[in-house]
Amino acid sequence: MTTATQLETKQRPWWLTLIAGILALVIGGILLWAPKTSAANLYLILVAVLGIYWLVEGIFDIVSIFIDHSMWGWKLFIGIISIGAGLYIISYPVVAAVALPRIFVLVLGIPGIHIGHARDSKGAT
Repeated sequence: MTTATQLETKQRPWWLTLIAGILALVIGGILLWAPKTSAANLYLILVAVLGIYWLVEGIFDIVSIFIDHSMWGWKLFIGIISIGAGLYIISYPVVAAVALPRIFVLVLGIPGIHIGHARDSKGAT
C-alpha cells in the first residue's frame, strides 16, 4: 500500500509558469502606466484585466490535468469555473464590476477549498 507521502507529484511545467509570469508583468505594466483619467475607467481596466487573467489561469488549470493526473476532477472544475468567470467578466465588464465581490468569493474561495483539501490529503496517512 502506498501512502500519500510516498507518491511523487509532478510539478507544473516551467513554460506554463513562465507564460503566467510574463502575463503578470504585462498586466502590471498596463496597470502601472494606465491613463489615470478617472477612477471609474481604472476600475473597468482592473475588471477587464482580472477577467483575462482568470480566463488564462482556467486554461492553464485544464492543461495541467494532462501533465499531472492527480485530482483531475478538482482541476477540471476549477478550470471551468475560472474560464466561465473570465468570459463573463470580459463579456459584461460593467455588470461584472458590480458583481465583482460575489465573483471574488467564488473564484477565490473554490480554489482555496481545493488547496486546503490537497494539503490535508497530503498530510493524512
